[in-house]
Amino acid sequence: MTISIWFHNRSEHAHRQEETKIFLEGLKADLTHDIQEMNEDRHSYINHARIFTYISKLHLKNYPIKIPIAKYQNWLNNTTELAPNDGRFQGFKSSGKIGYIENEQFAK
Repeated sequence: MTISIWFHNRSEHAHRQEETKIFLEGLKADLTHDIQEMNEDRHSYINHARIFTYISKLHLKNYPIKIPIAKYQNWLNNTTELAPNDGRFQGFKSSGKIGYIENEQFAK
């Protein structure tokens, strides 16, 4: 191997590792956002449970109290689902660059 090939390979490896670093930092941000969204979804599920528990305990002759219904009205029509931020991951994987990620233990 000539010295110029060695320098080229080192440069290419450094470039790949920079791409990987940027990807992993973005992936961390995406996962942090997903965790935040899941915590918000958890809060939503708790509110759903409260209103449906309240409604299910009503007797047929009793009318619901307007205050709790008004308080939880938005939750009756709310749908909760996770919309994962996986576009960055899917793009990196689809481009074939997922193999750029090195295990630090074996990279040395």
